[in-house]
Amino acid sequence: MLNDFVHKAKPTYTVQYNAGGGTGSMKSATVETGTPLTPAQNTFKRTGYTFAGWFISMAEDGQKLTAKCDENTVLTAKELCEIMLDAQRQTYGDGLDKNVRHPYMWACKSHYYSSGLNFYNFPYAFGELFGKGVFAQYLKEGDAFVSKYNQLLRSCGSGTIAEVAASVGIDVRSADFWRASLEVVKQEIDTFCALCEK
Repeated sequence: MLNDFVHKAKPTYTVQYNAGGGTGSMKSATVETGTPLTPAQNTFKRTGYTFAGWFISMAEDGQKLTAKCDENTVLTAKELCEIMLDAQRQTYGDGLDKNVRHPYMWACKSHYYSSGLNFYNFPYAFGELFGKGVFAQYLKEGDAFVSKYNQLLRSCGSGTIAEVAASVGIDVRSADFWRASLEVVKQEIDTFCALCEK
């Protein structure tokens, strides 16, 4: 009886390096699927720039995903989802259940891509510091401030922030109000640092 053995080659993929506006050339590499890839040493040159590294991220299954991204790179929706999940994994670690990570965060947060919206984070910073300043006022006045706080909440949306705050005795135009806000932040940082040293 004659046995026929057929050698089946593993599928391969080609890795190409892009100069990203620089000069020079680098050989592409053909790699078998499932074989770990170590990116080649960069030989591209670009005046006024320092090479910071190839883009490397880690997929959920531990496989390395490697790509060189520049202004001409087009990523598929699947690749963007993988990058988004990886960013959440790196950011939150075990603090966020992997089953509730949001692969389409890149698609539903369009302001990420709007360079003209540089004011976008101002409301967050203002709100955080305003809240800390209100808390500082509570620390100063104690339980007597609770009724003022309730009044502040009821008044939200009924006037400018300065008018609403003034209705409970807070002057948002005063540097002292904002210094008190930052003092609360400082105390929280000090508490965090002390806990880390234990």
